[in-house]
Amino acid sequence: MLSDKKPAYLIAGLGNPGSSYTYTRHNIGYLALQFLAKKWALSFTKKRTAQVALKEETLLLKPAKYMNLSGNVIADYMRRYQILPEQLLVVVDDVYLPFGALRLRSKGSSGGHNGLKNIQERLETNH
Repeated sequence: MLSDKKPAYLIAGLGNPGSSYTYTRHNIGYLALQFLAKKWALSFTKKRTAQVALKEETLLLKPAKYMNLSGNVIADYMRRYQILPEQLLVVVDDVYLPFGALRLRSKGSSGGHNGLKNIQERLETNH
């Protein structure tokens, strides 16, 4: 699945494992990556700590952990493929945004989102 080619970007979609979370707002990260994979005609491969798919230079990653504990998985993949924080996009829900609205930020606080906080702690950055 993942070739020797080093991905230039990592898109991580956060969510929670288990069927009770499948179509909830909290799983928007997983759902967004499933949408991209379908659009790009990709299939996810199940690894020990995540589901992954590769499109050219972009690695799609759905950590197989509860979102509040996904930082280790993301940090491991970033180390493995030498991906810098500037090359990471994390897709999560945000209760402070109206449903269906999107916001892109290159840096900043976690805004109280425990999944983002965990990632920032593991990467030791807010970028």
